[in-house]
Amino acid sequence: MPKSSTHKTTTQITYDFWLVFSGDGSMKMARGEPDLGRNQRAMAMKAVLPTSLFKTPSLTGSITVADNGAVALKADVKAASEALKLALGVDIDLRISESPTP
Repeated sequence: MPKSSTHKTTTQITYDFWLVFSGDGSMKMARGEPDLGRNQRAMAMKAVLPTSLFKTPSLTGSITVADNGAVALKADVKAASEALKLALGVDIDLRISESPTP
């Protein structure tokens, strides 16, 4: 049986969930860990709300993620080429290029 994603006490309710963002601008929420496509990123979230909050008429919030850039790719092309040559017995012309943006 999967672990519950909602936990309630007399003073608060805790919701565990995932936000899934797609490169095309769409977004969805999942209660359990999602399977991701190549152009999706998931963010594990936890909302801890006081039970008194449900006595008020509305709730608003904001999420901001800093842009720290993509992790730099570091690959030793020469070492990879040599390893392939040893394993396969052939010379391989190995190159790294940026992937096109969708």
